[in-house]
Amino acid sequence: MTFIPDLRHKLWGIEDWLISAPGLPILIKILEAKYSLSIQVHPNETTRLASGGDAKTEMWFALSDGVVYAGLRPGTTAADLEAAVTEGSLADLLVRHDLKTGDILFVPGGLVHAVGAATRLYEVQQPSDTTFRLFDWGRVGEDGRPRELHVAKALAAIDYDLPPPQKVKSVESPFFSFRPVKLDGSVKLDGSGYTALYAFRGSFTLGGIIYPEGSSALVQPGDPFEISGSSSEVLVTEAPSP
Repeated sequence: MTFIPDLRHKLWGIEDWLISAPGLPILIKILEAKYSLSIQVHPNETTRLASGGDAKTEMWFALSDGVVYAGLRPGTTAADLEAAVTEGSLADLLVRHDLKTGDILFVPGGLVHAVGAATRLYEVQQPSDTTFRLFDWGRVGEDGRPRELHVAKALAAIDYDLPPPQKVKSVESPFFSFRPVKLDGSVKLDGSGYTALYAFRGSFTLGGIIYPEGSSALVQPGDPFEISGSSSEVLVTEAPSP
């Protein structure tokens, strides 16, 4: 299954929805951040009981060098965060990550985070639109007014026991798995769940169809299958079928 990218213009840049459909357990986007995104948090399965909304875990693969903020500095409390929001110093309480192309960060629900300016990311997430903003850099919306913040709900949605993430080579979670696959020939994939493929470098062939660099495909749950390519790199996301 091939998707037509769905470009969505935001105040901070462009959000390109690569793979999305009702009932699909994952949503995959490319984030083109011209300006920094808001400092925000999505709840997880536990904190959503206090904050409301739907749980959302995600991960980032850096498509370019850039900067993100993810996780709180050790010892940071809800009172510290609330005071920093008022003072405009919230970024000082977050851990900064300088990313190189190909770096991967896992961002579980409950983790405070933000994407920095001039950063391009491939994002895999649970299909939830619950986002609680703590701080938005003084930005105003199209109506000329400051964008709404959700400080009380955000503070309730944070999992204060989560450590700052570390760079990883792949992701395994209950919601999806992710790994880059280098192709010089063919690779067999399990196919038991949904499999999303993105041609990061070079092209790949699936079922006799060539997918050029920058294109995506989604394989429905079924039997094992093969992809092939030469000097290519494909981003492979697998999610269990409901």
